[in-house]
Amino acid sequence: MHPREPDSTFQKWTHTQVAVGSRVACYHDEIKVSLPAIWTPMHHLLFTFFHVDLQTKIEAPKPVVVGYASLPLSTHAQLKSDISLPLMKELVPHYLQDSRERVEFLEDGKNVFRLRLRLCSSVYAMSERIRDFFLGYDRHILRTSPPWGSELLEAINSLKNVDSTALLQFLQPILNMLLHLIGNGGETLQVAAFRAMVNILTRYDL
Repeated sequence: MHPREPDSTFQKWTHTQVAVGSRVACYHDEIKVSLPAIWTPMHHLLFTFFHVDLQTKIEAPKPVVVGYASLPLSTHAQLKSDISLPLMKELVPHYLQDSRERVEFLEDGKNVFRLRLRLCSSVYAMSERIRDFFLGYDRHILRTSPPWGSELLEAINSLKNVDSTALLQFLQPILNMLLHLIGNGGETLQVAAFRAMVNILTRYDL
């Protein structure tokens, strides 16, 4: 996880703040996580919930764990969404593989923890049209798609409908792929790639 202080090293955990005296806990912090390039079903975020008794007379009361929640990245990280999760009472071994029947949940298993997830990546595209273009390009280069490249042609033509902000995030690899197709893609793909590149360069006044 990215540290809050500048010039600090990455951290494996971080704390969030919560409003005191609120009946419903509201977490104010935004946490930035550095993700691996390749995800497996074992990659996940683990949330631990503490209770601190502020009424005690102890000068520094110790936090008490009240529950846990896990978020599998391979399931959710492609999405920009609001997510709700249940809270586990205990962190049992193999909690990612165990079914809900074998894990004891708080609040009758209701999804009481809510968070907002937003993927910011130069590897995984949130735009379906960009993903289709990358996939079609790879299949064309590896020659696993039909020789006429119909899927790739459709994906190239769809780039003009991609949001400018999403497109800018992957501008360099997209332009590199289009240039490669213009030089060595066959007449139909060459024309489509050239038109797509002109459209993109016109958008950003490049």
